[in-house]
Amino acid sequence: MLVSSASSAQFTKSLVVSTNRITMGKHFGNLGKYSNVITYTLSPFEQKAFAGYFKNGFPNLWRRFRAKVFIVTPPFIIAYMVYSWGTKENERLKRKQPGQFDQE
Repeated sequence: MLVSSASSAQFTKSLVVSTNRITMGKHFGNLGKYSNVITYTLSPFEQKAFAGYFKNGFPNLWRRFRAKVFIVTPPFIIAYMVYSWGTKENERLKRKQPGQFDQE
């Protein structure tokens, strides 16, 4: 048995009371027994999807970027330097050495 009451204009309070054991398991929604479980939900029509997006979003993005840029960037720079050194070394070693095949 599901008892619900409106606690305020924005929130809906649902209290799941113990159900009859005979009816449990017959329907998908009644797979388990719950008692004294309270859930709070907010209607999607009452939410503001982009509340504070421009006021809080960009400063938060900048703060996170500044906090992590010096942690994330150095490994990428080192990996690029190793890759470019390896590519140049491979190209250098693939070329013939001058004078290597002069006796043939």
